[in-house]
Amino acid sequence: PPGRAVLLQLDADELWTPAQLRAAWGLLQPQGESASTAGDGSDSNDGPRCAYFHCHFLVGPQLATTTGYGHSHAYEWLRMW
Repeated sequence: PPGRAVLLQLDADELWTPAQLRAAWGLLQPQGESASTAGDGSDSNDGPRCAYFHCHFLVGPQLATTTGYGHSHAYEWLRMW
């Protein structure tokens, strides 16, 4: 819808497909009104406000990391708001 935007930090060495970008955008879209908040004056269309993404480092031909190489899952990779 008009006026709805998402900020996604992309680095020059990252590889994203159009399908991945569409899925990422969808993560922060409102999920609709729930029965527990309907009519209580709260903004029930609020969904998640940010997203973290895990990174696989490509470190050689056909070689990528799959664990916590060089970063912390607790606080790094906040990439989308």
